[in-house]
Amino acid sequence: MARWRSASTPKDRLTSAIRDALAEPKPGSALWLARLHILVDELESVELPFTGYDRLRFGGPTSRDTLIDAIRARFPFGNTPDLTADPMAAAC
Repeated sequence: MARWRSASTPKDRLTSAIRDALAEPKPGSALWLARLHILVDELESVELPFTGYDRLRFGGPTSRDTLIDAIRARFPFGNTPDLTADPMAAAC
């Protein structure tokens, strides 16, 4: 007997990957932060805009609130070191 399985959407895959990354946060790692922000940017590209009414309808924050806006606020990407910079040039 065949079982019905729901198709995995890009949004499903991205939200799962973001949650996996958040399960073991490494905010001091430029690579981890870059990967997290790539996933968040990709999710934003497929996420539809929400309204204040959506928060009432869903009874709380939307996925955009929790998986895009909150992550960008909690793990800002602009504070990572420039790994391409010459460390000796800064010392001179």
